[in-house]
Amino acid sequence: NPIMLKTLLTLAASNNKAARSGSVGEDAQLKSRTVLYPDETVDLPEWGIAGLPAMILGAAPQTCLFVSDLSTDASDDDAGNDTAGNGTGTGTGTGTGSQSISTDQSSDGTPADIVSFSLTLKCPPDAQSNLKSRTIVWQLSVPVAGYRDVQTSANSASVRAPVIKTRMQLHGIDRDVEIGLLEMAGLEQPLLIGQDTLGDKFLIRPDRAKTDKAPKSPAVA
Repeated sequence: NPIMLKTLLTLAASNNKAARSGSVGEDAQLKSRTVLYPDETVDLPEWGIAGLPAMILGAAPQTCLFVSDLSTDASDDDAGNDTAGNGTGTGTGTGTGSQSISTDQSSDGTPADIVSFSLTLKCPPDAQSNLKSRTIVWQLSVPVAGYRDVQTSANSASVRAPVIKTRMQLHGIDRDVEIGLLEMAGLEQPLLIGQDTLGDKFLIRPDRAKTDKAPKSPAVA
């Protein structure tokens, strides 16, 4: 077909432009963004958690964490002494971490509510250990930064959830984040990272290259 051939030649000629200086071999979409894959791990240093499995979902508007034993209590004036998080493994391969963070105050000067929850992660035991399996449980109490309707996907119904603030290390990049808490236990990837955390800093690719390192296992930081 002469017309189709002419059209293809015209398109090829229009795309056959010299690359800009310094862009040879670069992904045009990447620019200064960091590549992420749907399965990543993050560190939450304020909570003493390293290698928390996360789902990277750019279609989700907001970041949320699926936890168990979720409860919210009004704070007393003297509540909340700052203590360090910790985790220990027992002979059965079960560990417990506990952390309380001093309460924030709301804009009118009253103490913030406190939200308590548990986060349970399966952590492969050290190769030199005689443990067959290991589960670490973090029991956390954190000031509530506010409440909001959290959507886990663009088409899901909103759920009213307490929101907390913390610092996240994602692929070596520090982010101050707000995380909505939802009650749902037993997920292998309990953290869903949405667009509010990703912004324009990251580029999501569907398949992990064979040369890329596998995500690290959860551990006590």
